[in-house]
Amino acid sequence: MYLHGREGEGGFQLFLSSILIAVISVFMFAFAMGPGPLSYFLTAEMVSQQARSAAQSWTSLTRELCRGVLLAIFLPMKNTLGQAITYALLFVVPLIFAWGLFYLQLPETKNRNLKELEEEQRKLDAKVKRILGRKPTSTAV
Repeated sequence: MYLHGREGEGGFQLFLSSILIAVISVFMFAFAMGPGPLSYFLTAEMVSQQARSAAQSWTSLTRELCRGVLLAIFLPMKNTLGQAITYALLFVVPLIFAWGLFYLQLPETKNRNLKELEEEQRKLDAKVKRILGRKPTSTAV
C-alpha cells in the first residue's frame, strides 16, 4: 500500500491518500460480500447438477467481460460527461435495473427442490409478461 506522500507534500495529502485507500478497501470488501459472488449462489441453487459448472463458467465469463468493458469506458466517459453522470449511467442505473429484475424474476429457493423452482419460475415469467403487456405463452413440459 502506498501510505506515504511524495517529497514536499503536506500531512493533508497523506491523510487524503490514506482515506482513499481505506474507502477502496471497504468497497472491495462490500462487493465481495454482496453482488460479487451472486452468480455463484444463483447457479448453485437454480441450475441442475449436470449444467451447474457450465452455468457458473458462463456467469463468471460474463461478469469479467462486463468488468473489462467498465474499466475500458469509465475514464473516457468521466472525462467527457463528468463524474456524477458517469457513476449514474454505469453504476446506479444498472443497479436499479438489476434489483428490479431480481425482484421480478427470482423465485424463493428456501426449502424447495429444482422442480418446484422451475414451476415458480414459469409463474414469475407469466407475471413479468403481464406487467410488460405481453401475452403469456403456454409452458407445457
